[in-house]
Parts: sequence; C-alpha cells; structure tokens
Amino acid sequence: MNKICTKLIQLVTSLLFVTLLLGCHSEETSRLNTCEKQCLTMENQNLKVTVNTQYILVEQSYQLSITSDQKISSIFITGINMNMGKLPLIAQQIKQENGQYYYQASFLLGLCSDPQMLWQLTINTEHSTNQFEFTSYWKQPE
Repeated sequence: MNKICTKLIQLVTSLLFVTLLLGCHSEETSRLNTCEKQCLTMENQNLKVTVNTQYILVEQSYQLSITSDQKISSIFITGINMNMGKLPLIAQQIKQENGQYYYQASFLLGLCSDPQMLWQLTINTEHSTNQFEFTSYWKQPE
C-alpha cells in the first residue's frame, strides 16, 4: 500500500511539473511578441506605443511595446472618467539601437462600474512627458 501511494504521488508530481513546463515560454519568445491581428498603436514625435491587441478588455493581461528616442524614466496609467488610482508599469529595456530605445511592459486593468472606461497612459522620458488616451471594455465591441 505504501509503494502505491509513493508511486501515485510521484506520478501526480511529474504531471504537474510537465504541465508547468509546457505553460512556460522562453523570455526571448515573450520579448518578440507581435500582433497577428490588428494592434492598438499610439504615437507622437517622440514615442510609438503598440499594445498587443486591438481592444483592451478589463481583467486581461496585455503587453506594451515602446520605441522611444529618449530613455524612459517612468510609466503609469490613470483613469480619466473614474478615479482608479495610479497604476505604475515596469518598463524593461529590450535593446538600444540607432539612437532608439526599445521597451516592453505588461499591464492589467481592473473592472470598473462603467462598461467603457477612458484611460490615460503617461510615459515620462528624460526630457518630456507623453500622454496617450485609450479605452477599455467589459467585452469586445461588435
């Protein structure tokens, strides 16, 4: 009986371990995420921001890809039509090439009482503050 329990525990542990490994992606793969469908893109003369989706739905994780001609010092998201506090994002510099800085950051927006929420993305660089507005939805617009 003891041998059967030990074998069963080993089998379950092995299955959990394999499941976790299959769910993981290499860091390089996550850095190279591209949109297979249309992406949400916001840009000005200093920055280009791409979100890996066309529509931002609440309570789902998304990734920003940022190209800037200056180093980024901070990034945060605030609600415009509702006080949702300040959501700081951690930008990871991926590379620097030809005077351009490439960053990635992930974010997740909480559910609000409004089915469409207006947000402001603020990106502070060495010499400027850049602001972009976008909308989140409870469900994908039709």
